[in-house]
Amino acid sequence: MLELRGISGPYNGLGTKIRFIKDCYRKSLLDPRIRGRAEEWAGKGSRLVQTRNLYEALKHGMVYMADPVGVEMTKSPSVMMDQMEGSYSRTVKGDCDDMACMAYAMLNSIGIPAKLRVAWYKGRSLPQHIYVVAFPGIGREVPFDLTSKRGFGVEHPYDRVKDF
Repeated sequence: MLELRGISGPYNGLGTKIRFIKDCYRKSLLDPRIRGRAEEWAGKGSRLVQTRNLYEALKHGMVYMADPVGVEMTKSPSVMMDQMEGSYSRTVKGDCDDMACMAYAMLNSIGIPAKLRVAWYKGRSLPQHIYVVAFPGIGREVPFDLTSKRGFGVEHPYDRVKDF
């Protein structure tokens, strides 16, 4: 059974990671802070405007920090929110799966459909990255990669991807 507050250990497979993040989303529905903060940060406007607003707020409140070498950790949205609320600067550190977990939960909680996207780069056999793509009702997906230096709606060129 997966602990819904966070998992830690060696990388134990893509399926386990995806199940954990989706379980975190279901569990986050019980935490009113997740939807409440998502609604606050998304604000008013079209779904695309709300998606961009939420991206900018999360990007401002999260700092990328890789997991320790040899350890794979994923934080649930509730853990991320606890850390954000307990931080003087209102920022929290996490890697791509932590950020994807939070973004996936927040977008879906306010009715903006989202999927998890796993990407492979440089011909490697294991995926190197996970992020979210949002579907804000404009007829196409919008990349929502909080680790990207390229900004909202842009994704790094990949060899292949798989959506969940």
